[in-house]
Amino acid sequence: MGLNTALQIGRSGLLTAQTALELTGNNLANAATPGYHRNNVVLSAVASQRLGPNVYLGQGVQLDSIVRQTDEALEARIRGSISDGSYSQTRTDLLKQIESIEGEFTTVNVSSKLGKFFDSWSGLASKPQDDAKRTIVISESETLARHIQQIDSEIKDLRGQTDSAIKQSVVSVNDTLEQIGQLNQQIALSEQGTGNASSLRDQRDQLLAELSKYMDVSTVEMPSGSVDVYVGSIPIVMNGQPQRIEVAYDTINGVSTPVIKAGKDKDPLVMNGGQLGALIDYRTIDLEKTIDSLDSLAKQLIFEVNKQHSQSQGLSGFTDITGTYTVQDSSAALNSVAAGMEFTPEHGSFKIHVKDKSTGQMTTSVINIDLDGIGGDDTSLDSLVAQINSVAGISASISPSGQIKLNADGSNLEMSFSEDSSGVLAALGVNTFFDGYNATTIAVNDVIKSDSSKIASGRGHLAGDNTAALAIDALRDEPIDGFNGTSITDFWNKHVQDLAVNISQSNSQATADQTVKNSLEAQQQSISGVNVDEETINLMKYQQAYQASARYLSTVQQLMETLLSLA
Repeated sequence: MGLNTALQIGRSGLLTAQTALELTGNNLANAATPGYHRNNVVLSAVASQRLGPNVYLGQGVQLDSIVRQTDEALEARIRGSISDGSYSQTRTDLLKQIESIEGEFTTVNVSSKLGKFFDSWSGLASKPQDDAKRTIVISESETLARHIQQIDSEIKDLRGQTDSAIKQSVVSVNDTLEQIGQLNQQIALSEQGTGNASSLRDQRDQLLAELSKYMDVSTVEMPSGSVDVYVGSIPIVMNGQPQRIEVAYDTINGVSTPVIKAGKDKDPLVMNGGQLGALIDYRTIDLEKTIDSLDSLAKQLIFEVNKQHSQSQGLSGFTDITGTYTVQDSSAALNSVAAGMEFTPEHGSFKIHVKDKSTGQMTTSVINIDLDGIGGDDTSLDSLVAQINSVAGISASISPSGQIKLNADGSNLEMSFSEDSSGVLAALGVNTFFDGYNATTIAVNDVIKSDSSKIASGRGHLAGDNTAALAIDALRDEPIDGFNGTSITDFWNKHVQDLAVNISQSNSQATADQTVKNSLEAQQQSISGVNVDEETINLMKYQQAYQASARYLSTVQQLMETLLSLA
């Protein structure tokens, strides 16, 4: 071994120690940098030189590589925990918006207004002919209807806001995908040959974590160093290049539903996690379920109250009346799809009474509603009008818009109704209390609002009778077919309870997801994080190695000077 070899050995030690010191310094400088992964040097001895039989001498040290400390399986689990936590927390926050609008834990809510509505009928039952009690019924009914309409409107506003949030999330995801695609190119270029792209990989991992906030993703690293990203089996980064996503609206079961699609083929993505997944589920499940519950509440309240009201009598009869609901096809059976009625009548009958106000004489006729589906003669609006026209003192017709119209044949005649087992009067909107058919349209009938004497609180044409008022009051706890044997009050209470349970479960899941994420991140820190104490020890170790190499080179230099002096 010559002095030149000795110089090379010293030089290798000096340069290697210097690189290791720089790397250690970089680790320490980034100890608090989010997303930074610690780097370590991998050193090995240079191949030995053979000096003689069984005599080999080392040639110094070499830097084999700089290794980024990471566990890809753990990184994937962390991304999964980010996606899970983002989904559960986002859904919790969104569900609380519904809870806030419904306000069931405040004094202004559907439950309390529903209670006051039924209470007003109970009050009317105590004094059926009292104008003040009738005014209270109208007031509480209008308050309830307006409140249901307001909640319905605000929930639908939430639907619009959610659509906007989905679109904004899609924009953010596409921006992130573009950045991942750019980093893929830079990493592939940097790592050609012996290059190192540790900092670029850190940036890409941060972007993948950011992407995981929006959706549940998986990754596959290519030999070039770029990554492909998948949602389920659908690629959103393919061959290192981003595949843009978009939101489209498909009609599913008659409801416009947002669907996230990816790439040129518009492949639909199944969103199982992340903020975007929570927004989609909230939009398509939670909000629609709330709207359906409001509509069901309003529809059943309208129909059940109207069924009681339409077969009862107010303080005065009608000289003319027009149904509030239309029939699309007057020749079709009233319970058929072709009739297009919001409420469906049944096989049965009702009574129509014609009273001569001057004599007090009353005649009663039974109107049969044949809807048994037998014989091909089921009652249509046309046949119903013809049947009513056979009753003396009443003329029936159909308006251009498809509503039934009844007129008493003389100013001294008035009509009233009773014993409707078919529900056809309520279905046609004859002598009804409510108008509308869902949460958007529910309202007190204009006839009632303009004349409180038309509130039908009694039956049997008996002065002071309160049978109808009591029947409507009883609806608060009475099982109804429209709710599968559940009462109106219990139906809404169950909706409120289900929402509270969903919020509680989602909140608990968010807490659990955060705990899992914290645990995984602690494991990640033990592998990839910078331990300042450990790096300080490395700093001292490489500093001493550098100093030793420097002293060695100084010694070699002295030897060379001695040799030169001998020459």
